[in-house]
Amino acid sequence: MSLIDINAALVGAYQGAALGLPTAYEGRDFQAPPAAPWAQLWLLPAPVAVNTLGDTGDDLHTGIL
Repeated sequence: MSLIDINAALVGAYQGAALGLPTAYEGRDFQAPPAAPWAQLWLLPAPVAVNTLGDTGDDLHTGIL
């Protein structure tokens, strides 16, 4: 799974929670509402590690949303 797919899945899960907060997404313009709660999403990936060996091995993606 690529980092773009991981980001899309995490943002989709956040949106599926339907919190009703105006949200600033990475790379998009946003004006924070005055005196109202809002959220900001950023994906901070950690370095990719080897999960399984071989030509078709899997990588381990970790990080913070």
